[in-house]
Amino acid sequence: QIALGTRRNSLALANGGLGLVLLLVFFRFFEADLGLIGRGLAFIGLGICFILANVALRTGRNDEAIRLLEQRPSGRSFHPFPYLDFMLGLAKLQRLDADADLPFQRFLDDFKGRNFIKEAYQKLGWHYLLQGDEPRYRECMRRCRERGYTVVENDQSALREAEGNRLPHPQLLQARLLFDGGYYQRADQILRQLPAISLRDRYDQLEHTYRSGRILQQLNRPLEALQFYEKTIAEGEDDPWYFACRAALESGHIYEAMGDRSKARDLFEKCLSIKPKEHRTGLHQAAKAGLGRVK
Repeated sequence: QIALGTRRNSLALANGGLGLVLLLVFFRFFEADLGLIGRGLAFIGLGICFILANVALRTGRNDEAIRLLEQRPSGRSFHPFPYLDFMLGLAKLQRLDADADLPFQRFLDDFKGRNFIKEAYQKLGWHYLLQGDEPRYRECMRRCRERGYTVVENDQSALREAEGNRLPHPQLLQARLLFDGGYYQRADQILRQLPAISLRDRYDQLEHTYRSGRILQQLNRPLEALQFYEKTIAEGEDDPWYFACRAALESGHIYEAMGDRSKARDLFEKCLSIKPKEHRTGLHQAAKAGLGRVK
């Protein structure tokens, strides 16, 4: 992951340098306004911040993403880039910061586009729920239902939660967010301390099993992770939730890494046989790619 991040960071800087050269050429040969050049350079700076923070978020370096986004250049000379506030809110939420609501609110106040509105209300609602403010969570879910569009999958998923009217389990949500931020030890500790009696129904029980497997996989304990994935598949493959489908996919990845191509193939095919209502397209695409590698 570090090597990948380094390569992507170098590519981002190279792209930023190329943009600078193009702007200077434009200024030299077309006599562009110097103010326009300045705004262009400012936008490139924010673009590099976006690329590097995005790489950090996707590679489990959540603290680095927060540092980049909090220290990004700002001021009247910089072109508005509200999505950076969305990214900062997400990163702070994944660290369970008490002030994660502020960037989300800035994004919702400033953003004039179509996408990520519903997801922003969902994530803002999660923040309030984890702060013990259920009424504000439900208000965010109401706004999620009423505002924004459903072009992208994350907005569609947010709307499903808002329409389902099912309150997320706070500790399972904490573990999920910490996992997404790369805080695997903290997530594992939360699940270990979670009393089984607090799991309200089959959904909570299945999610607990699935997330235990995901965390163990990232903690480099693949054999233990496989046991939780096997249980997730057996108990959840006929449900509409994505847990069993993702468990089959990750099991395939583990067997592939172990060199067991036959078992990996079986699990990728198992993933394709499970048809959850959400995330199906992405999970099945990943399974097909896995089959292409192990056949």
